[in-house]
Amino acid sequence: GLIGHLRGFSAGRGIAGGLIVILTMLAICAIARMEITPLPERRGHLFLQQDYERYPVDTYRIDGISFYYPTEFVYAGYYDFPATRWQDTDVRALGTSIRDGFAAK
Repeated sequence: GLIGHLRGFSAGRGIAGGLIVILTMLAICAIARMEITPLPERRGHLFLQQDYERYPVDTYRIDGISFYYPTEFVYAGYYDFPATRWQDTDVRALGTSIRDGFAAK
């Protein structure tokens, strides 16, 4: 069984077999997290990562830069960027672009 195989791995026998078992288990775990898509939608890929969830958000502005914040959950998700966990008024922009950064007031 697997335990006996791994014991052989630890004793120096069957190192290749033990490595194959471990790599196979990792591959199964990785594939289980992916979503298999229909053939016409694959665009040359066998597996595609599942799409990110979308959550309800609202916007507010800090020195002319729009930010998103969640309205029903504690996070805004991946698509709405930049985002904060709440409408934060204690932040100021360090310039005119998001690349310039932000700091506490």
